[in-house]
Amino acid sequence: MIQTQVFELNPINACLTFPLEFSYYCDRVSVAMRRHIIEAGLRSMGLRMTRERELIVAEVDSFDGHFEPDELLDRMRRKNIRVSRASIYRTLPLLVECGAIKEAVYKDRKTRYERLIGRDHHDHMVCTECGGVIEFISDEIERLQEAVCKRHGFSITGHTLEIRGVCRDCNIRKNDAIDAGEEIK
Repeated sequence: MIQTQVFELNPINACLTFPLEFSYYCDRVSVAMRRHIIEAGLRSMGLRMTRERELIVAEVDSFDGHFEPDELLDRMRRKNIRVSRASIYRTLPLLVECGAIKEAVYKDRKTRYERLIGRDHHDHMVCTECGGVIEFISDEIERLQEAVCKRHGFSITGHTLEIRGVCRDCNIRKNDAIDAGEEIK
């Protein structure tokens, strides 16, 4: 039997929620299904999928990593896609609310986003020196988190793990500076 409903409306915040067994991070979610999920999320908030939102969603969907709003705008302009900066800045929080993208603020205090639907779950290492982000997947960490939750009788619905530190390149630069006798800030 084919299950047709893979998401439901969460009455608390009027957004989409996904059953844990349906991983919306799954790479096998088609582009059409991702767009359908996002459109349903907007409808659940009483909003329409306007032409501008459709263009923004399509471009957001093409990002594999993290992006800033202005980077999204520049990319769209380079493709001669006409959309206003205001529309981008209004649409991105709506996509966060729908669960389609996630917001993160890193060292430089700029807000960055990443697509959630259609991507495998992953965690982040954030360099406190350069602001770089390294995505990683660790089955061992996932098992440990599940064991901790189980031990506390906690039903996990999701999580975010962000490890802060200094990346390899910045460590090398620091060591090179020390070797050269330069003062480290």
